[in-house]
Amino acid sequence: MKKVVYLIVFFISTLVFSQKEGQSFCGGIKNGEYFPLNIYKKKIFWYGTFYFELNKGIKSKNDKKYVEIVQEWEDGEKSTSYFRFEKNEILMFEECCEKETLRFSNDMKINDEWSNIEKNITYKIISFSETLATPICRYSNLLVIRATYPEVTFDFYYLKGFGYVGATKDEKLVSYATPDF
Repeated sequence: MKKVVYLIVFFISTLVFSQKEGQSFCGGIKNGEYFPLNIYKKKIFWYGTFYFELNKGIKSKNDKKYVEIVQEWEDGEKSTSYFRFEKNEILMFEECCEKETLRFSNDMKINDEWSNIEKNITYKIISFSETLATPICRYSNLLVIRATYPEVTFDFYYLKGFGYVGATKDEKLVSYATPDF
């Protein structure tokens, strides 16, 4: 009988604690940034694979300080990006051209558009109040940025205080963040 009671208590407490963790993961921070630079590890599913997004600390580029973010893919491939926050904007250092480009501004409004430094990707603000259902969470009040590449268009979803939470292509979920490592 003691074992049964112990198992029931264990199961209920595990369920309660995991719900709180999941709720925190799904909730973000209402007064946080859409592109927080203080998150140190995320796991992101992308189609049939995944990658870890890792904050590797501060690096200098052209006498400015950036947060180095490395994507480590399941197959071992890596890509590195550099971001910094200044005057209400997230700026990205483009290694191709040794220059910065705008990634996002807190002053942007719906339908604002901009391009990357090479002008081969166009971004557009679609919404600040969108919802997205993933296998892990149902998010609300999301920023949606449409990224149009030469061959494909994605809608990227961002949660205040957490950042990237998922992506769709033709309104179908193709990517999402997970708390499981």
